[in-house]
Amino acid sequence: MRKSALMAVIFLLIFATAGWSQLPSKPFNLYAGGGISNPTSPDAFKEGWKLGFHGSGGLGINFGVVPNFQIIGKVEFHTMPFDWDKAGLPDASGGAFQVLMFGADGKFALGVPAAPMKPFVIGGAGIAKISVSDITNAGSTVAVDADETDFYFNVGAGMEFGSGPAMKFFILARYVHIATEGESTAFIPVTAGIKF
Repeated sequence: MRKSALMAVIFLLIFATAGWSQLPSKPFNLYAGGGISNPTSPDAFKEGWKLGFHGSGGLGINFGVVPNFQIIGKVEFHTMPFDWDKAGLPDASGGAFQVLMFGADGKFALGVPAAPMKPFVIGGAGIAKISVSDITNAGSTVAVDADETDFYFNVGAGMEFGSGPAMKFFILARYVHIATEGESTAFIPVTAGIKF
C-alpha cells in the first residue's frame, strides 16, 4: 500500500512538472521595438509620402491553458515624410503623415515554447489618430487641419529569437489598414525589437 502511494506521488510529480514546463515562464511580457513604415495605398499616399519610421511598445498577457497564445495591448507612433522633391518644392518642409495607434493583437507562436527560433503570426485591431505636420515654405508656416480618428486592423508574421526566459529578440512585418474617410489608407511596417 505504501509502495503504491509512493508511486502515485512520483507519477503526479512527473505529470505536474511536464505540465508546468509547457506554461509561460511569467504571466506577462513587455515589448519595445521600432523600424520602417512604407506607405502602400491609396496611390496618392504611396506616391506623395516617403518611407518613414515608427516606434512601439506593448504589454503581452500569457495564457497557461494555451501556452503559444498571447494578447498584446500596444501603442505605436508612425511618421512618413512628404516627398517635397517629387512635388517640385525642394525647399519646403513639414507635411509628415503621422499616426498614433492604440490597439490589441492576438499573437500565436508556431512550434514548441522553448525553441530558440520561433515563427509567429499576429492579428488585431484598434484606433488610429492621424495628423499631418505643419508645412513651411518660403519662410511662412501653414497649419494643416487634417486630424482624423479611425478604426484600423493589422495582420502580420514574424520570428522570435533566443531561448532564455529573460529577453528575446523579434522581427515582424505587418499590413496595416486604416478606415480613413473616402479611400482607406494602408502601409507596411517592419519592426525589430526586444521582448522582456
